[in-house]
Amino acid sequence: MSEQLKPCPFCGGKPTLTVRANNAEATEYYAAVACCCDGYSACAHKFATAPFACKAEALARNEWDTRADHVPDAGKKV
Repeated sequence: MSEQLKPCPFCGGKPTLTVRANNAEATEYYAAVACCCDGYSACAHKFATAPFACKAEALARNEWDTRADHVPDAGKKV
C-alpha cells in the first residue's frame, strides 16, 4: 500500500508503519502505525494482527486513519 497515512492526531507528526511476522511460522502477521510525538514519552499507536501481511497492514492503516469526528455518534452523551 502506498497511500499516505494521516498525521498524528496529537502532535501532527509523521507516523511510522511496521509490518512483520507475528510468530516463527509466519502464520500470522502484525502491523502497527505509531508516532512517538516528537520524542516525548507519550506514543500514539494502532495495531492489528491477521493471517496475511497485507490484511494486517490494511487494518492498522484503517484504525490509524479513523478519527473521532468520523465515527458515528462520537461525542454523543450517553
